[in-house]
Amino acid sequence: MYFTLSLPVSRFRLFATRAGLGMLETAGVLAVAPCAAWIIFPSLKTQITGSDLFAYWVTVSICASAFYSVGVLLSTFMDDVWQNWTSMFGVVFLWWLLSRPFLPSYVNIFRAMGQSSPLFTHTFPWASMGISVGAAAVLLLAALRVVQTDRKSTRLN
Repeated sequence: MYFTLSLPVSRFRLFATRAGLGMLETAGVLAVAPCAAWIIFPSLKTQITGSDLFAYWVTVSICASAFYSVGVLLSTFMDDVWQNWTSMFGVVFLWWLLSRPFLPSYVNIFRAMGQSSPLFTHTFPWASMGISVGAAAVLLLAALRVVQTDRKSTRLN
């Protein structure tokens, strides 16, 4: 940590680099599991095309960006242990909340990665993906604001 703080770069640049590389790594990990299943189980090749698999990966990557953004926001002001527990309980609470019958099904981003995914419907769940991108943008902007606020408070000291 002391090495990172001694680098001649801004907090914004450190934040943007860490968040961007982390999202790329997350997208890479999300690509491995479906591709491995497609390769390991030959029966899947007869039912799922490569374009369906790619559409599924795009959908899951975009929907997972909201969850990733929760972790990024929490990392700006929480310790690692608390960040992990809070993220886990937050995702479980979000799953519970979105599975309630009073919400429209397109709001449920978990459904977009499961029952409404391109593997089953052969179309993108655009509304769910849009909600996820919007939530990710709001969470990342909030995290950026925390980083900028922290910078201003340390400059005053």
